Amino acid sequence: MTIEFVKKIKIFSSNPFYNLACIYLLELLHSKKKNKKVVKIEVLELKPIKNKRGIIFIFTKENDSISKREAKTLKKVLEVNKFDIITMNSRENLSDNLKETSIVNFFQKIGVKITILDIPEFAKGYLMNDIEEKKELVKELIGEYKSLEDKESFKAQNLESWIALLKREMEEKENILELKVKPRWVVKQIRDLIKTNDKDVISVLHFCSKEQIPELKKLFREIKVMAIIQKIEPEEQTEHWNIGREDITISQNL
Repeated sequence: MTIEFVKKIKIFSSNPFYNLACIYLLELLHSKKKNKKVVKIEVLELKPIKNKRGIIFIFTKENDSISKREAKTLKKVLEVNKFDIITMNSRENLSDNLKETSIVNFFQKIGVKITILDIPEFAKGYLMNDIEEKKELVKELIGEYKSLEDKESFKAQNLESWIALLKREMEEKENILELKVKPRWVVKQIRDLIKTNDKDVISVLHFCSKEQIPELKKLFREIKVMAIIQKIEPEEQTEHWNIGREDITISQNL
């Protein structure tokens, strides 16, 4: 499907989730017409899980690195609590950042599985194509602006306004992708992990940025999973987490 066609889809609705759904269906129809193998598309379904109780502890981390003091605190948390599932939001440079100080490396060293969660590629396509197109256009316009001798000219001012507008649109799309679309897929993937676990009460430890917390809390509430937000604060002493009880009591900082 061409980028030009994707652009036309925008007139259907201002809701990006509706637009994505339209594109997926049209892609399937387009594939069938060409007798191509149809790729199975995962359905983004968020419903409460029957006969299971999920409790998720969300640690806010703004980057993938972990200091020695944070590692020490995290080890104490893991000693006290046996989490059934440990997950982490994928970041743009995560695959290139498996360094000695990364969270992924920390769990690999202690032999604990951590699952990296992200938006499926087919779901990223629509918004990412639009963002990349705008980036290329901004790059071209900046080059044109720099080539102008008179930066006070009418053309220069128009270019400045156009560049600023495109940057705002890019930021809006990136925010939708990171703060709306990604949390939905993360919650969906955690829900699936809980659903396939044999236990009746499942405890999850999840790492993500603080900007995603409001949307995650709302979505977990929708599927009736208790979400508890924490920070890794080495200065505070870790308290016991009563994972399987209703009256969960934990310190403000861990």
